[in-house]
Amino acid sequence: MNRLIVLTLTLMFASCATTKFDKKEISQVKKVAIVGHLVTQTHLKDTEDVKNDVKDSLISGLLYMAGIGGGEEEDQMMHESNPAKVSAHSQAVYDSFVKQLQKNSKWKVVAESEYANNSEYKAIKEEMENRFAMVNSQGKKDMRRFKTANNFHPNTIIGMTHEQRQKLIKALNVDAIASIDYEVNLTRETITSSNVEAKSRAKLYLFKRGKKEAIITKSYEGKPLVNGKAKVGFIGFADDKKDINNLIINSTFSSNDQIIKDITTL
Repeated sequence: MNRLIVLTLTLMFASCATTKFDKKEISQVKKVAIVGHLVTQTHLKDTEDVKNDVKDSLISGLLYMAGIGGGEEEDQMMHESNPAKVSAHSQAVYDSFVKQLQKNSKWKVVAESEYANNSEYKAIKEEMENRFAMVNSQGKKDMRRFKTANNFHPNTIIGMTHEQRQKLIKALNVDAIASIDYEVNLTRETITSSNVEAKSRAKLYLFKRGKKEAIITKSYEGKPLVNGKAKVGFIGFADDKKDINNLIINSTFSSNDQIIKDITTL
């Protein structure tokens, strides 16, 4: 098994890790930097197509890890280049999460502008992103992935060693660093509707100063959202980027709300 597959499977295991929410450790966190961020979204599909994709992905992933998969689909997923692109709507998703945290949580959230030009942060980011560049650029062609210019890919934060994460925490002078990874499914509202529905899930990891393992490893389900502007075309789905992107941004608010509710009710 080559190095890419080993690293990919390691990150798959990490992303499927048991939910963890260490209340005692979380209550001690006062200052946080959200340094990992990604928005992964489907091409517009019918609801049944999305359900089948999720089911097939779970089954093939489990078979692969059990040693009885490893077919063409898995190999293709691991070797196709599908890198994340910097986008304004991904930046807006990130900014909205930070704004919600700053307004509604007890955490002091370090703004991206405060660390974007931090020389030590930039050096760590360049080194780590180069190290994980190959695995982070692999993925299925029917998924679109978007990032911000100054943040880490979530896989990099998860895959870093304890010592590397602690070095990053020290460089930013915070109590903890966080990574948030949004998955957004875009479907028809109903089989006969022309409205596009977006539903987001946010995966949050929080790593605290002095702690080897994450003190939060949890997924938060948002509520389905329809804004009435993003519409299905007459032949398949019409992808109006402005309306679709606004729908995606707004769909992440409810999953963010779940996170804030979680961390403010300790």
